[in-house]
Amino acid sequence: MKKIIILTLTVMTFGMANVLGQSKDVKRTERNMKHLSGYVYVPKIDGEGGFYVSTSEITNLDYMEFVHHMKTEGGASAAQQVMPDTSLWNEVPEIGATMAEYYYGHPGYHTFPVVCITHEQALAYCEWLEGVLNEHYAEGEVRITVTLPTEEEWKYVAMDGSESNTFPWTGNSLMNEEGKYRANFLAVNQANIVAADEQLIIAEDLQGEMMPVSVHDFDTGAFATSHMAGNVAEFVLEKGITKGGSFADTGYYLKNNVLQTYQDAGASVEHGFRVIVKVN
Repeated sequence: MKKIIILTLTVMTFGMANVLGQSKDVKRTERNMKHLSGYVYVPKIDGEGGFYVSTSEITNLDYMEFVHHMKTEGGASAAQQVMPDTSLWNEVPEIGATMAEYYYGHPGYHTFPVVCITHEQALAYCEWLEGVLNEHYAEGEVRITVTLPTEEEWKYVAMDGSESNTFPWTGNSLMNEEGKYRANFLAVNQANIVAADEQLIIAEDLQGEMMPVSVHDFDTGAFATSHMAGNVAEFVLEKGITKGGSFADTGYYLKNNVLQTYQDAGASVEHGFRVIVKVN
């Protein structure tokens, strides 16, 4: 609960400070709000609609706290309704059976992004977190809303507020100055693309993890967020769309303006999410 408590207490201070007008206390509070543990403040250029975004994808440990709450409040059946469908890992060659058993529950994967959940389950997590953050406020006081980012909000964060950024970092290269990849994605060497029967075939020796990595492994830059590109493709509020590409996608899908679509509820080993928090 540490992350949640920090956010709650800071937002409470912001709500009280707003009453004071443009005092030094207000300005200091606003500065502090921009560097929350686990969240970062994203001001809109037009002065409207600023919000906080989770600096990383929601982790297994974050989600386990939610499932525990559901079990405490509603019993085993309520918890089961929001549990990740870990059986989806069995579709992945070689590592699938191991990941099905260990990825969600083992402490070694606590900082990895939660996957195998549906769009509806991601929204249920948002609803739960919103309730936690609002439980200290009486009706009519500060109101906090938590939801998935809209596609527009997601792109705004990824682009660092600029319409010209191709990726969630400066420049158009998938590599940094040290020659290392900036994200966890399916890196295809041109030498591995061969022609066969008038079709382009991707040969072996692809570079990439072929599974998600810890949410702290790559800092993709924009607004101090990580993994806006790669690792897991992220749900947005509009159903049927993910952004950012995943560990199993080529570099094209890491572009800020590119989206991917999914069928049904979207549960996949490649899909995760992050949240935005608004203070009203």
